[in-house]
Amino acid sequence: MIINLITGKRDYMQPPSEMTEELRSMSNHPSVQQMLKYTFIGSKATVKNKVKAFIEETQIDELIAVSHIYDHQDRIKSYVFFAEIMKELNIIA
Repeated sequence: MIINLITGKRDYMQPPSEMTEELRSMSNHPSVQQMLKYTFIGSKATVKNKVKAFIEETQIDELIAVSHIYDHQDRIKSYVFFAEIMKELNIIA
């Protein structure tokens, strides 16, 4: 999706595909790296640690979660996990 934004080929979310060498090399582009700077990917524990560190570092008082996941059920699952993480961090009631 990010590659399409950079190249001007905006389109609907596409199903996952294999990572090609071309995509792998493009993922190192500074524009892509900047867009992914505050991306939290991994297990629930990993994401929790990254979110906690981010909040402590930035002292933010609001966080907006965006999830670009093709499968609708996986997207919902991601938001449920994120809500659980935020509750565990005592960020939301």
